Amino acid sequence: MKRKSFLLVLLALCLTLCLMAVSCSNNGTDDSSASSEAEVSSGDDSTPSGDTTDSSITADNSDVTTDISSDVTDESEPNDTSDVITESSVTTDSSSQTTDTSDVVTDSSNTTDSSDETTDSSNGTTDSSNGTTVSSKDEPTDKPCTYHKGGEATCTALAKCEICGEEYGILAPHTEETVEGKDPTCTETGLTEGKKCSVCGEILLAQESISASGHNYVDGVCSVCKENKPASKGLAYTLGDDATYYTVTGIGTCTDIDIIIPSIYNGLPVTGIGEQAFYKCTSVVSIRFEKNSELTSIEGYAFSDCENLERIEIPNCVTSIGYNAFWGCKGLESVIFEKNSKLTSIEAYAFSY
Repeated sequence: MKRKSFLLVLLALCLTLCLMAVSCSNNGTDDSSASSEAEVSSGDDSTPSGDTTDSSITADNSDVTTDISSDVTDESEPNDTSDVITESSVTTDSSSQTTDTSDVVTDSSNTTDSSDETTDSSNGTTDSSNGTTVSSKDEPTDKPCTYHKGGEATCTALAKCEICGEEYGILAPHTEETVEGKDPTCTETGLTEGKKCSVCGEILLAQESISASGHNYVDGVCSVCKENKPASKGLAYTLGDDATYYTVTGIGTCTDIDIIIPSIYNGLPVTGIGEQAFYKCTSVVSIRFEKNSELTSIEGYAFSDCENLERIEIPNCVTSIGYNAFWGCKGLESVIFEKNSKLTSIEAYAFSY
């Protein structure tokens, strides 16, 4: 009996729930239209109408409860248990349908997310941290080579791989280029032959300087460049009485063994060799005069006792040679008078020894 009563109560509750569901559905439609009208007029009046609906539903439920309780009290009234089970199953199915609907909604949201992900994947790789889309074209393409190839090395740069752009291999050897040397002259230094790289300019073999050869004078003329030997330096001079000429009066500081008498000194002509100017100068081997000399006289004893003197050239402008001018020059072998000589006087013992 108690079990039957329980079943009846359960049936009553199920009926009550069904009635409440129907009532809420009807009232919800009415309330939504009323609520829409109320929101147009004033947005805050919707809440009291909702409260009124809930109270009416409560009143209806109380009536249903009263009826159910009266039915339960009357135990003699037969009730069909199969009907309870049937309606309960219907209620259960309804709730399960509701649950399935919520699942469908959930799945729908998942489907939306999936479509978003699909869209993102079509545009490129999605960065989950900030949503930045990176195109597949931006992916690095340079991969390490199994072996490098291509490119050309020079003496200053390695070859560059045409696949990955990395430098590899060793430097190419220098390309030698000969740098011509330069022969020295009598007055200028020369250079030895050298080598350098024609690509980078690096010196492979440095050039070395060669000292100037210097003049090789033969009879006062260089055998290489044909230059006349310059006048000797360091000789002693005396200015003439009228300050218009100079006379050589001594060897001074000159160390030449081949003495060359200049034609001009300090801008004035040298016109004579003074008395005993080179007396006993045993180092002197030869005496010459520059071209265009204006010498007119060689005084007495001018070259006396120059025992090693071998050669003397007398310019054509000389007119007189003094007493014992070359006396005691035991080594004298050659006295040359220039053509067209104006010599008119040679005093005694000028060339005796």
